[in-house]
This record gives sequence, structure tokens and C-alpha cells, in this order.
Amino acid sequence: MRLSSQLIKDLANFDTKGSTVVSLYLNVDGKQYIRSQDYQREFDSMLKRAKSQIEQNPLAKKDIERIYSFVQSPMDRSKVRGIALFSSLDANLWKVVELPVPVQNFFIINTVPQLRQLESICEASEKIAILNIDRQRGRVIVFELGEVIESQEVFDELPRHEDDKGDWERDHLQDHKAVLAHKHIRKSAQLAFDLFKKYDYEHLVISGSDDVVAELEKELHSCIKDRIVLRANIGISSPSEEYRRLVEKAEEKIMRTSHMKLIEKIRDKAAVGTGIVTLKDTLGALSEKRIETLMVSNSFEKPGWRCPNCTNLAEKGPICSVCGSDMQKVEDLIEEVIQEALHQSCKIVTASESADLDCLGGIAALLRY
Repeated sequence: MRLSSQLIKDLANFDTKGSTVVSLYLNVDGKQYIRSQDYQREFDSMLKRAKSQIEQNPLAKKDIERIYSFVQSPMDRSKVRGIALFSSLDANLWKVVELPVPVQNFFIINTVPQLRQLESICEASEKIAILNIDRQRGRVIVFELGEVIESQEVFDELPRHEDDKGDWERDHLQDHKAVLAHKHIRKSAQLAFDLFKKYDYEHLVISGSDDVVAELEKELHSCIKDRIVLRANIGISSPSEEYRRLVEKAEEKIMRTSHMKLIEKIRDKAAVGTGIVTLKDTLGALSEKRIETLMVSNSFEKPGWRCPNCTNLAEKGPICSVCGSDMQKVEDLIEEVIQEALHQSCKIVTASESADLDCLGGIAALLRY
């Protein structure tokens, strides 16, 4: 099932009649989990961490068994990087949402579906258009959440060069072809603008030979010229997977730029007290429920402690500094931080290969106040 605002609305309005609902978000991104056993092992770890939650909700046992069976089954991940799953046997609810973007691993038992991540993905989704062009064909494809929502093409055949013509005729034909090719380029640029007015795409990828692209950029409307995020050169008749790979490259570049801007913003806010750049301060702000946006490096791991009584997280134990209870040691404190932030409906941003974030210690946050 594909993500849409209507799907989120339907899940939000679903009448569970107070029945138990199990919500699971599972990252199955092939770049992070190469084998199916890798994300299946992560799901097993999630169930272990949720042991006390499961014990308090025995009615969810059959739902968990059904979800477990699904996760263990073969999965086509060619276009899927994340799964959102909602199950309630008592309320006759079973929804599996396949997502073209990774998600934060998350498991919760409640009486309503946990929709925060779906809402965030939907809100953050940005349309990307590809304008691929040569001197006879122009193709514009608009993508949203990894799916094609529009594809249009223009074709303007050029006259063929005839070797048996005289020099003057050949030169005249070449000039004529150049004029027709330029008209075609203008028509392709207009098509890109027409689809922008229809879909308001946020980013544009242009593809073609250097000389054609240079001519094309002179014809693009300024409002879409400013949205160019990537230049490439793939054949117009390339298979759909080649176009999808181009979209993925654009997404990676967009994400890197977004992460750099967020880190810069956090640094600026840290100077006035509404940004934090250390794990210690992050734990404190999380305990006080002051975090708006949490940014974490994918490679950042650290053991720590969790209080089963008040859910306080700490780098050192074994006595909770908040309530004085005995704390439990956890293998990955950062994963616990992410889970707690999700429970508090914080926005989560994970970054890979971000030298700037690693320099800050691998974790940072913007505060609500």
C-alpha cells in the first residue's frame, strides 16, 4: 500500500473501539541492511527491548505473531526502504505501508495507530522532476515519494542530412536544423514549466549533452532554473530504473545540503541557548521534554543506562538521578534516545557520513524553548 494523505486520514479515523493496536516502523533499506537477516535481527532486538511493554499487553500477542511472520517472509526491496505496519486482530485492522524512504525503527502497543512518522514523511516529501532532452526529444517525469506521478514527452523530428546535396544546400539545411532544434528545446523548457505550474515540484534534474543543456538553461523559466539540483546525461529511452537512480542521486544531494543547513542552524541556536551539541545536554533536554528536532549520526553508538521507573536515560548508572531507582544497562544508549524522542513526537534527522555532525560529537538538537 502506497503512502498518501488520505491513507493517514483513514488510519487516524479508524475506530479501534478501544482494542489493542500494534504499530511497527521497520527500516529495510538495502544500503543499511544488506541481507534480510539484518533487518530481521533488528526486529528481534526491538521485541526484546519492548519486553515489559509486551508483558503488560497480553492481548497483543497474536498481533505480534502475525507481524513476526510478515517480517520473516521474503520481501521485494527493489523499491522499498521502509515499512509501516499496523495490526489489531480485535478491530480487524491490518495495514502494511511500503515506503521508498528509510524510517526510524519503532515499536509500540497502544489503542490507536502511531502515525507520527507517516505524517512526517508525507509533510517532508518533495517532488522531483527530471527533464531529459536531446535535439529531437524532450521528456519530463515528475516523481513523488519514489513513484512517477506524471510523464510527458515532446518529439520534433529534424530533417535528415543528404550527402548528395551541394555545399550551399547542406549549409542551409544545417541552419534550418539548428532553428528547429532550438524551437524544440524551447518547447521542452515550456513543458517543464507547465508541469511545474501543475505540480509545484521542489527540485529539477536536467539531463542531456553539455551543449544541449547549456542551450536549455537559457530557455528555462527563472523559477524552475533556481530549482536545478543535479545535471546528468542519460539516454531518453533509458529504462525506468535508470531514472529512479537519478532521483536517488538527487535525493542524496538534497539531503546532504539539508543536513548542512540544519547543523549550521543548531550551531547558531546553541549560542543563544536553544540548540545543544553534546550527548549530556541532549539527555537533559530529553528528560525535560524540550527537544523539537533531534539530529543523530547513523554511526554513533554508546552504551548507557535506562530507568525502568521514570524512563530517564543516562550515560552513567546504576542509580537514577531523577527518581533514585535502580537503572538497567542498555547496549545502545543512542537507540534509546531515538525511541524516547519518537515517543515525545520529536522530529528525528539521521545523517550518514556527515563530518560536521561527527565533529559535534554525533548528536545535536534544536529545542522548543
